[in-house]
Amino acid sequence: MIKTSISKKNQMTFFVIGMLILTTTVTAVTPTTSNAYETITTSGLPGGWETQNSGTSQDLYAVSFTTTDIGTAVGGTATILRTTDAGTTWSPQTCGVTVPLYGVSFYDNNKGMAVGNEGTILSTTNGGTTWNTFQTGWWTAYYGAHMVTATTGFAVGENTIFQPLVTWTTDGWNSKNDVVFYLEEPGGGYHEGTLLDVYFVNASTGFAAAAVWTGEGAIARTTNGGWTWDTIYWTSDAIYCIHFPTATTGYAAGKGGHMYKTTDGGNTWNVLSSGVYQGINDIWFVSENIGTAVGESGLILRTENGGTTWTIQDSGTYQEMYGVVFLDENNGFAVGKTGTILHTTNGGWSNRPPTTPDAPSGPTNGIIHVEYEFTASTTDPEEDDIYYWFDWDDGTNSGWLGPYPSGATVTAAHTWTDKGAYEITVKAKDEFDLESDVSPSHIITIAEEQIPVLTIEWIMGGLFKVKTLIKNIGVVTANNIDWTITLTGGAFIGRETTGIIASLEPNAGETVSSKLILGFGPTVVTVTATIPESSDTKEQSGTVLLFFIKL
Repeated sequence: MIKTSISKKNQMTFFVIGMLILTTTVTAVTPTTSNAYETITTSGLPGGWETQNSGTSQDLYAVSFTTTDIGTAVGGTATILRTTDAGTTWSPQTCGVTVPLYGVSFYDNNKGMAVGNEGTILSTTNGGTTWNTFQTGWWTAYYGAHMVTATTGFAVGENTIFQPLVTWTTDGWNSKNDVVFYLEEPGGGYHEGTLLDVYFVNASTGFAAAAVWTGEGAIARTTNGGWTWDTIYWTSDAIYCIHFPTATTGYAAGKGGHMYKTTDGGNTWNVLSSGVYQGINDIWFVSENIGTAVGESGLILRTENGGTTWTIQDSGTYQEMYGVVFLDENNGFAVGKTGTILHTTNGGWSNRPPTTPDAPSGPTNGIIHVEYEFTASTTDPEEDDIYYWFDWDDGTNSGWLGPYPSGATVTAAHTWTDKGAYEITVKAKDEFDLESDVSPSHIITIAEEQIPVLTIEWIMGGLFKVKTLIKNIGVVTANNIDWTITLTGGAFIGRETTGIIASLEPNAGETVSSKLILGFGPTVVTVTATIPESSDTKEQSGTVLLFFIKL
């Protein structure tokens, strides 16, 4: 849908002038929500968006897809484009009007609606092969549309005296209902404004994004199928778009890059930091966490954590983008100025670096001139092969090891020649040389003497007991090894077991077991092994299920 195009700006200018003429008293407005943003850094990654040939230079304001192959885009001068092959080809469709169309929505491959200037409402029951003109020629405009069921559809905009206008049908646009209302500012005051977007979570409950005539923004909600609307949120800047991936979780965005989120069906809204200041014209979420926003200067933003952080994606264009839709987390389309259509099959990413690995695993004590092994693992979002680089904190490193499949565990070994405490870290890169951040460190203390060095190799659950393997990886015998197995939570019998291993030769190990364990619930098993020269501790999370300990 159009949010900030030249025609829209001109209409809003006329709207404000008209209001100054029609209104004799203007109530001073104090915004109820602060929209101060802390600037955050977002890094662009190589683009996963491909430009498609729309065959038109008309601005495209909205797009609707019902499958990954079948969709419709609308725009200036009654432009309607249809694809049945995921945008490989776009075919123009004809209708009985010539005005700009700002909104489009299809319920399925055949039943849909389009709206625009002069109060235009078009409908189709055959995928746009023929478009029926339900209404046109009025001094009104519609900017948003949502076909909620096969027969129920909503159009939102403004009427002839600049009031928010909602028109809807329950019989497939054979007849309609109209409602106008005022946007109610918290603390008093009723205002004219324009509804720019609409989304219904079911046939009864819907939400509309609004630009108030004062320049502020609002969100309105209906719970009775459109008959009455309540203003549920007020903010200092116009809101251009709104979308609900679930009945309770919704997102809105607008002028200045401002974003808003609700998790309780619109009762409360929180301000999100987008990290940008360009206007956001449309937003679409395929789940509570994964969403994409588009806007000015070719802006495309992506979040995969519910809007906590947003990453700028490379759209490959500086054309303003007006509409976006996704079928799943990978397949999406965006439309904009001068006939721009973008398509992605991988969520807008062309490639991302591997996930930052956890700290390397390995012994925590050792001696000089003895080789010790360490392991690490991570995954790559695109399942690319992965290389690993271990930094031994003594001025040396492993170099890039690999490639290894995504998710595989890699082992690297190192020998220290000086005593001290060393912080071992690891990083990863994919086959395209995109590097992860450096992992947290694993600390190993290297001693100079020839001493025993204890390590806990593994912890294993089972029936009634927990087992663990304690090993001496030093070069001399370890004597009188105190060991403890402790369960924190879950157990009401056998919470702690202690014992002594008389001796362990170099590279020898011994398996020890806990006492009888009974309980229920989550637990953390902690194993310690200690001698004067060395100690080691290892934890393992799990669950106690009566007499079975699952780790």
